Amino acid sequence: MKKKKLVYICSPYKGDTETNTKNALTYCAAAFAAGYIPIAPHVYFTRWSDDSNKKERAEGMAAGKQLLLLCSEIWVFGLDKPSKGMQEEIALAVRNGIRIYDGEIRTNRHPEMTEAARAVYHDMLVSMLNPAIDLLANSLTPIVNAIKAAGGGQGGKP
Repeated sequence: MKKKKLVYICSPYKGDTETNTKNALTYCAAAFAAGYIPIAPHVYFTRWSDDSNKKERAEGMAAGKQLLLLCSEIWVFGLDKPSKGMQEEIALAVRNGIRIYDGEIRTNRHPEMTEAARAVYHDMLVSMLNPAIDLLANSLTPIVNAIKAAGGGQGGKP
């Protein structure tokens, strides 16, 4: 039996919860048909917990994030306007090297949204990665300066 990859389905829940749940189930079906095992905590955790209860929502979000860490990919549906919870899941995926895909593109849904979603995705990644890049660059500056001072940075022989 071929081992299937786990894919995290990231999509809105709040608001029109009935429609959003139906949409998430459709996304899960598309992922399953593509050979993945979909993980959509907002579909099943909300069956026994109350998402409007702050404590239960926080516990559900924490449990969902644990499941996300088991996945090889996250498919984001609604990337052009992610909810706060979705943004947290996307950030967690970025921090942990989990591949992020626009779910609409991955499942060939709404191709007309592709460019807008890509632009939002790019802006989100840049805003999340720039602080990390700055931190890395700042921490490497003294090392680079020491190498240059030792003569190793001008192409000369050490």
